[in-house]
Amino acid sequence: MRTLAQPTPRRAERMHVRMPVSLRIESQDQSVGHEAHTVNLSNVGVQIFGDFALLPGQAVTIITDDDAQYPISGRVVWVGAVGSRLEGHAGVEFREPLPLSRPGQA
Repeated sequence: MRTLAQPTPRRAERMHVRMPVSLRIESQDQSVGHEAHTVNLSNVGVQIFGDFALLPGQAVTIITDDDAQYPISGRVVWVGAVGSRLEGHAGVEFREPLPLSRPGQA
């Protein structure tokens, strides 16, 4: 009989949020910008989707259209495999947790 692996517990609850963002990819000698959108969001990271090539460990900055003066720094922790349903998706862990609140909370 085949057993299924237990899912890894999440560090934070995710919210499905789709919003446009700008993604700045940092490299040794340049910074390249790309348009993307969020898929889901927590206070410790975000899943994004776009037409870009990322590598795990890469430093990125996320800039929301609503608040360009407060960029969010992070690092890529996973990238969807080419040909999979997650192609074009990536997971970014924030350097500092965000102070998110749920609807109805102060």
